[in-house]
Amino acid sequence: MGDFETVKQSASLHDFAEQFLDKSRGGMWCCPACGSGAHGTRNSDGALSITRDGNHWQCFSCHAQGDVFDLAGIVWDIPDHDKRGRLEAVADWAGVRIGSASSQGAGARFNDRAEKSPGRAKHAEDFTEGRRKEASYIEAMRANIDDPEAVSYLVARGFTVEDARAEGLGYDPERRRLVIPWRGADWYHVDRAISDDKGNKYLKPKSDQVGGQPLYNPGAARGKAFFIVEGVLDAIAVHLCGYEAVAVASSTISERNLSELAAAIPSGVAGGVAVIMLDNDQAGRDGTEKVRAAFESTGIAYTIAEAGEGMPKDAAEWYRADKPGLRAFLGAAHDRAREVAAEARERAYRAAMSRFRALDPASVAADIFTLTDFEEPTKTGIEALDDILDGGLRSGLYALGAVSSMGKTTLAVQVADYIAEHGRGVLFVTIEQSAREIASKSLSRLTRTLNAGGYNVVTSTEALSASRRARWGDQQTSAFLKACEYYAGKIAPRLKILEGTKQPSVSDVEVVAKIMMEHDGEPPVIFIDYLQLLAASSERDTDKQAIDKNVMLLRQLARDMRTPVIVISSLNRNSYSEGVTMDSWKESGAIEYGCDVLLGLQPQGMRDKLEKAGEIKARRTAESELRKHKAGYERACELVVLKNRNGRTPDDGIPLTFKPLSSLYVEGEKEHQQVGRYMG
Repeated sequence: MGDFETVKQSASLHDFAEQFLDKSRGGMWCCPACGSGAHGTRNSDGALSITRDGNHWQCFSCHAQGDVFDLAGIVWDIPDHDKRGRLEAVADWAGVRIGSASSQGAGARFNDRAEKSPGRAKHAEDFTEGRRKEASYIEAMRANIDDPEAVSYLVARGFTVEDARAEGLGYDPERRRLVIPWRGADWYHVDRAISDDKGNKYLKPKSDQVGGQPLYNPGAARGKAFFIVEGVLDAIAVHLCGYEAVAVASSTISERNLSELAAAIPSGVAGGVAVIMLDNDQAGRDGTEKVRAAFESTGIAYTIAEAGEGMPKDAAEWYRADKPGLRAFLGAAHDRAREVAAEARERAYRAAMSRFRALDPASVAADIFTLTDFEEPTKTGIEALDDILDGGLRSGLYALGAVSSMGKTTLAVQVADYIAEHGRGVLFVTIEQSAREIASKSLSRLTRTLNAGGYNVVTSTEALSASRRARWGDQQTSAFLKACEYYAGKIAPRLKILEGTKQPSVSDVEVVAKIMMEHDGEPPVIFIDYLQLLAASSERDTDKQAIDKNVMLLRQLARDMRTPVIVISSLNRNSYSEGVTMDSWKESGAIEYGCDVLLGLQPQGMRDKLEKAGEIKARRTAESELRKHKAGYERACELVVLKNRNGRTPDDGIPLTFKPLSSLYVEGEKEHQQVGRYMG
């Protein structure tokens, strides 16, 4: 495990915030980046929130965000580029020893930085004494709960003394206030005047002594179904009826309330369902809409328990007026929420399984039996290859490799054109050559194949040269026009050429392919020329790491889109003297292991000639064969199947004839006896 992960597991972001960040009067963290929440700022409520997983933070005011290292960098003025400095500083603070940490004791630099940033941080221990006093006060006031004034108030609200003791309530006879302790924070409380003629109906501890007001009973949110109410007495009423409730303890729902609610509710499969049951008045309805919108945006499951016209304002009033009625209402709402919770958990489970492609084998078998999403093979136009591939190309990753100038791009273009001509969409990604160069190969080939006898040869170079085309005769001009018309009408409508004005990434290819799939109703067959020129997913990757990752991403792309992906690949230098083998793939073993099919293009009989030459003469023989091969007007080639994950790998290669002047491959050995026949 790396140093960053080691430190992150030990360094609590919440503890760091407690120690080094101020809290606003509203109880949210003040943002050290923009100062939101500090006295005198526009946003006096604070805006920094920690995510539910406890690993990241975000400021809703300035939109700064990050992890504990980013927060430490802001607090301690460590620049973003000094990643190691941030790591070591947080490690010191957390007391974690890392491999290259200095000889200072753990915490030494942390203490030094803490002294250098006065006023920017409020230590958690600053609240220790204030919280201890409040906890002692709560405990002392519990002894007075059977005071006649307290009992009279409780009875008027529908509560018994036994109810009050069960909930840990206390009474302050001097101030004539009911002391309501906080579930989830034994140092916090709200004191309710028992007489409405008091100026302040509710009093709370001072935030500069104990910190901001926490959420009441956040532990309730870990259940399968729980209620969200406005007042603490509402939450107590719900609890006395046998259910759990979280209280926002505010007549208006703030961003802080929403953030704390979201943080308290477990996500994913473990998440429960919130039953929103705010006050039955306009403010409560407004608050309900706020909470609903927030839960919708964050994916939290919820239901709304609406009391309806003529019903009590809140749970506490309902408890006083009609306990059985409240219990029945809560029971029905709770049962409905449990049903929603079960449905939400099932959806979350299925989503998680789908995200990681953990499939139900019974469903997979049923799809096979019913031929759901059945994939017909896509023919390549090379009959022997289609036969070896059991009908043609299927979804998966294919690699075509050859040494330089063997014509691998020309072969890929010919196969791509054949697929497009026969009705399936094709995306041809060309990184090294231009789209004009790719299309000119097609036009050169068509000029030859559409004219019987093949005497009107037009090379791809000529097609792009105005001066050379000016010397054409009528026959060549007519043949070329015919080729252009055929290409435009039969091939181009199903073919798109993605020209690499920069190095495209696998993600770029995926975006274009998905646009084509949406337009055509099926995914295109994807050709990439060539693998080694695809952009790396990270600038720090070596060539080998970049190729390994791109092979993995391309395999995932082929699987997710259910389409063949064919990549052209260069080979290592040994291939120039040894022929194409499984060891030929340049820079990466991931090509060998990650591809479903590996195809190698080489001069025909190369393997036999090298074996006869022996080890000492192999290099010289290979170089001689390659020179002679590349000099020919018609070249005897073979397509070697080196790997076929789902089929056979024959010993002999598939014989092909390459006619470079016409950018044409012809299948079979018979053409090899016709060298020079169609040179024109």
